[in-house]
Amino acid sequence: MNIYLGLGSNAGDRKSHILQALSLLKSFVQIKKISSFYENPALLPNQYDSSWNRPFLNMVLKGRISLDIKEFFSAIQNIETQLGRLKNHRKWSPRTIDIDILAVDELEYSDKNLTIPHPSLIERDFVLSPLRDIEPDLKINNQSILYLCRHLKNKLPAWMDILNVTPDSFSDGGDFFYKKEVSKKIKHKIEEKIKTDEAFFVQYIDVGGYSTRPGASDISVEEEWCRISPFFEIIKDIKHFMKISVDTFRAEIAKKALGHGADMINDVSGLSDSKMIDLLKDSDCDYVLMHSLGVPADKKITFSEKQDPVEEVKNWLEQKLNILEKNRIHLKRVIFDPGIGFGKTAQQSLILLKNITDFMKYPVRLMLGHSRKSFIADFSKVQNPALRDFESIGISMELAEKGVDIIRVHDASKHARAWLAQKHIS
Repeated sequence: MNIYLGLGSNAGDRKSHILQALSLLKSFVQIKKISSFYENPALLPNQYDSSWNRPFLNMVLKGRISLDIKEFFSAIQNIETQLGRLKNHRKWSPRTIDIDILAVDELEYSDKNLTIPHPSLIERDFVLSPLRDIEPDLKINNQSILYLCRHLKNKLPAWMDILNVTPDSFSDGGDFFYKKEVSKKIKHKIEEKIKTDEAFFVQYIDVGGYSTRPGASDISVEEEWCRISPFFEIIKDIKHFMKISVDTFRAEIAKKALGHGADMINDVSGLSDSKMIDLLKDSDCDYVLMHSLGVPADKKITFSEKQDPVEEVKNWLEQKLNILEKNRIHLKRVIFDPGIGFGKTAQQSLILLKNITDFMKYPVRLMLGHSRKSFIADFSKVQNPALRDFESIGISMELAEKGVDIIRVHDASKHARAWLAQKHIS
């Protein structure tokens, strides 16, 4: 049987408790997929002990089991006890570990101790969001996880951090470029995130070695891989916290990255490489399909003033989804990015952002990359891209509120912390 479990902790070393639970579960669960970690405020009644207000760390997994449900339930209760959870703990109080059975294939089950699917599943963003990342088409009460996420009152987006290993990206070019220092600088960045718990705020990290800003220089496949390969030597330090995306439009680079631990291909060209389809057929990775009118971006090549950017991008998306489906690539793997700034004027980019919910009718996840881009200067007059974080965070808050599934930004932990602050008072 396929089974979906939710794991959470808000007492002691949260990360350690969850990783220990995963290790113990492996003795009787064949684990197929694991989500990134999500941090969220504790669920509390109106009147509560102030010491209980500790944020939870949550994740979900998909696995297969051979035990019957009662035996399985008993086994996970034993793990909770082994990891220090008291059977008589007070409701709402902090706990070292929660292991909840969320769903089991199409099974419906209920007794005095257990209900499947979990009765509160469709109301809990901290469960639905990680489920969306690993199984967006899973049906609960005849609705997909993706649909349920988008109809939550309080939504919880996934955040993607940008790591450009380039000398010429528009806002952070050179930060992680020099080859002799790249491994040390990236390793320090990752260690700092883990040490300060920033890794718990971010679900994806997107590494790229080819700048796609207007006027960027072309580089060889060998040079692109040389730039990003040091990152893949050290990702073992973050694989338990977040998923790894490779930002490339070249199938050859994507294939190497998948072989070195990447989970996702972020293709800014939207299938311009004819070999990308074959690579997707031969893998089970997630795939970001981004709209563009050319890579690198060219300010002279945009939609005309007479064209409706929303309709143009919709038409393009439908054509690309048809191609993927004809090639038997399941749309649950696909994430669509409308490509803010790629083939769009500043005004057209704003129109797309204002109408972003129009793209939620499609059965794919939605990602936005707006961070520090030039369209912001149209209304803020901030010319230096590196100084546009305030505007970028403001836009992120609106996109998160509207239900965008993945928000790709520079310094993602700042955006995630701002969103979590809102959730504490919502």
